[in-house]
Amino acid sequence: MKKTVFLVLLAIAIYARATHAEAAPSCAPLLDAAKAGNVAAISTALKTGIMVNAADQNGFTALMFAATYGHLGAAEALLAGGANPCARDKRGNNAAMGAILKGDLAVARLLQKYPCPSQRNEAGQSPLMLACLLGRVEMIPDLLAKGGNPSEEDLLGNSALSLASERGDEDALKLLRQRSNQAAN
Repeated sequence: MKKTVFLVLLAIAIYARATHAEAAPSCAPLLDAAKAGNVAAISTALKTGIMVNAADQNGFTALMFAATYGHLGAAEALLAGGANPCARDKRGNNAAMGAILKGDLAVARLLQKYPCPSQRNEAGQSPLMLACLLGRVEMIPDLLAKGGNPSEEDLLGNSALSLASERGDEDALKLLRQRSNQAAN
């Protein structure tokens, strides 16, 4: 239980840093537009020469902000403008992990179209682990379909299965166990 509390607090801290981080002046208009979900302002910022993958001091890109704030249109515009969905912040999280943190299924599905070679953050958590940790059951089928491994462990020895079990999340456990059983056969 202590591990789960620690992991939830870590996820909240990451979200807090994402929502309160100050941007470097050169990329501030793009990052602010992404936070607000303002597609027109994103287009304008990109036309002024701001690099689409510019990041603030914590490594958050405009796409990460759009995902974390749940702005589907902004995420689509940034991807169309060449945003890197696999870019990582200083803690190793990418935009898809921000969408999972927010609980935005539409943005998470959009970003899952762009598989990243290694989708683990510095704590060793995968998107599937984050979904289980945060109770995002509706995201689990998509993450499993994209190759999420219910038994894979993070640096503390937690797996998606153990995190769902600690939460007492029977719906998540059913989905994860089905996948584990399919893999065993």
